[in-house]
Amino acid sequence: MTSDPNPAPTNHPGVGDHETAFAVGSRVVIDEGRSGKIVDDFGPPVEGSAVDLGGGHETRPRRWAVALDDGDLVFVDDDGLEPEGDGPATLKG
Repeated sequence: MTSDPNPAPTNHPGVGDHETAFAVGSRVVIDEGRSGKIVDDFGPPVEGSAVDLGGGHETRPRRWAVALDDGDLVFVDDDGLEPEGDGPATLKG
């Protein structure tokens, strides 16, 4: 995690609808129903960035670092996030 978070990028062609909905500081819910705050933005996924872990397993970098309210830190992409509450992602201090 960086000490000075990246600003949320905008206007990236080909990036999903969540591009303007999420930013560092946004309150979100991950797909397991756990909530937290986005603490870093690593930018859109890069083609070919998968890493072979061996044994038929691979991983790739994720877009967002989210500090969950239960103390866990997770890394997820746009499709694994929803804004907290009924409206757009909100910035809370």
